[in-house]
Amino acid sequence: MTGSSIDILLATFNGETYLREQLDSLANQDRGDFRVLVRDDQSTDRTADILDAYTNQLTIERLDDREHLGVVGSFGRLLEHSAAGCMFFCDQDDVWSPAKIRRVMNTFDAYAAEHGSEAPLMVCSDAEVIDGAGHRVARSFFRHQHLSPKATALRQLLTQNMALG
Repeated sequence: MTGSSIDILLATFNGETYLREQLDSLANQDRGDFRVLVRDDQSTDRTADILDAYTNQLTIERLDDREHLGVVGSFGRLLEHSAAGCMFFCDQDDVWSPAKIRRVMNTFDAYAAEHGSEAPLMVCSDAEVIDGAGHRVARSFFRHQHLSPKATALRQLLTQNMALG
């Protein structure tokens, strides 16, 4: 997958409180060869203005969509519009470490080398849990939710929310 296109799929809805911090964390990635594909779910706050303000720092493409679909429908629509070789799901209230994309892609590339470039692959990572004020709640989402990062059984992956945005 080295050199493959990367899309960051970002669903927004009235996200003005946290969106700037998330977009800053994307702009500060140490690997910048990605596009941010955004679908806003009819926000009534300043979400659209905030997205517009970042077009000089990030490659942002917004879907022109006038339906209210909810978060699941929004991510579904984003998936329909992305043809990237690798997609990252991104929540509007996330804050990514500067090395997230590089580290995930290094892991992805290693698995692709082992299993073949045509094999479907999913890579997810642990996360630090913070509250609305940015204070740490837990160092590990997996431990906080009593999940095992080594759980790879399809049944478990499909029934537990282990893959964060």
